[in-house]
Amino acid sequence: MTSDVHSLAVPQRERGPLDGIGVVVTRPLRQAAVLAARIASLGGVPIVWPAIVILPPLDQAPLARVHALLADYDIAIFVSANAVEFGAPTACSWPERIVTYAPGPGTAEALAAAGVPGAHVPTTSFDSEGMLELPSLADVTGKRVVIFRGEGGREFLGNTLRSRGATASSAAGWRTAKAIRTGPRASSIGAERAGATIRCTSRCWRTDRSAASTAT
Repeated sequence: MTSDVHSLAVPQRERGPLDGIGVVVTRPLRQAAVLAARIASLGGVPIVWPAIVILPPLDQAPLARVHALLADYDIAIFVSANAVEFGAPTACSWPERIVTYAPGPGTAEALAAAGVPGAHVPTTSFDSEGMLELPSLADVTGKRVVIFRGEGGREFLGNTLRSRGATASSAAGWRTAKAIRTGPRASSIGAERAGATIRCTSRCWRTDRSAASTAT
């Protein structure tokens, strides 16, 4: 009579490039979840500590007017997934004639999920500069363009399209505010294990592998 013998030793897992490093993620809570999962998959210890919150604009009337006049536009540009979530109308009211642009695949996927498929995505860089290099935006003479973004966004995209002959306007779907906290600071939460901070904008994310720090 024989029996299988199984070792009780815990198998060693493969070390990731962030193995054992605590990473403070200061993105808004919903966006931080995706980054936190990615950090964990690389062996890091995500410390989610949002520095800002996303809120509706103080005046929502301009966005409502854009939604009501969507059929008058030729081109719609969504600068981020936030722009889709907070700026896109319901799918049933989206005119098929509008050519849609997104700065990257993530925003394009968000648009498709919202019922707006087929967004044009740049191939050089996933940002406004990359979108402006697309041949279809090289000459927009006479086109009406609406840019869905947050309050206080860059004017670079709109200004460039105007210089190429378009009539460009923006529609703010959200605003940001500093997160108000009453508990301990991020520097005191897991300070001994936090070896990096990720500060994110709509264009990039940056890591500082150094002593624990926090974006305030």
